[in-house]
Amino acid sequence: PNPANKTLNIISDKKIKKIEIYDAIGRVIYAESNPSSAINVEQLESGLYSIAILFDDERIVKRFTK
Repeated sequence: PNPANKTLNIISDKKIKKIEIYDAIGRVIYAESNPSSAINVEQLESGLYSIAILFDDERIVKRFTK
């Protein structure tokens, strides 16, 4: 769901290599290699974030609100 409160769910047919979450000014505030499909975002403050999802051959960036 967007906005995310506690968990950000990622659904993909491909294996996710790494995820990175960026704050509104572009700083990496969270990174995880080989993550699960559910990312705990409970510790993030309310605001607008970007998440980069990295696969072996592709990088997708999406925005979400906490």
